[in-house]
Amino acid sequence: MFTEHDIVILQRDIAAGSGVRWPGTPSNLIQRGSVETVVAVYADAADRAYEVEFVDAFGSTLALLTLTDVDLAPTE
Repeated sequence: MFTEHDIVILQRDIAAGSGVRWPGTPSNLIQRGSVETVVAVYADAADRAYEVEFVDAFGSTLALLTLTDVDLAPTE
């Protein structure tokens, strides 16, 4: 379980969006092992999901995606 502002490691590749684009859709592959930040937590009795912001070296947002526990791992 993660909280807002936790630094997390992506556990799988996320392919670039195709077709119609909307804000938050990655334009390039986001690779497994990327270190990113949880910016929101969505919780209910059954499921928990996380809004995760992916940024480049300059701090510009590359993608903002909703992911689950299986997609993320804690940093050491």
